[in-house]
Amino acid sequence: MNPVSESQFRKLLDASGLTVADAALGIGRELTYIDAVGRAVILHFAKRDPQSYVRDATTRILELASEWLVVPRYGPVLDLGLLDSPAQLAAVSFGAPERGHLADYLPSCEASRGCFLMC
Repeated sequence: MNPVSESQFRKLLDASGLTVADAALGIGRELTYIDAVGRAVILHFAKRDPQSYVRDATTRILELASEWLVVPRYGPVLDLGLLDSPAQLAAVSFGAPERGHLADYLPSCEASRGCFLMC
């Protein structure tokens, strides 16, 4: 797990053809594609879904890329509870060895704070 600075995040957005919604809209850090999207994966789970099913499905999706960024929808990265760094960060990077930790973390992230993934 590694911190991702605002400047690194902006470079990634530019390279990916993404833009962030205007903060004045009050909808959080919503990302949109500048041009048509090539592929999107969206997972929805019910509260009654067994934890083992959620973890297995999430892990399979995470295997599609070697690195994932967890980006807070609202608030600072510190609110995600992943890092103790006081620096101004935009995201947290997870590599392949950390997929299990990320798969366990994601259900709590979405439920309490709102976050999304980028690869």
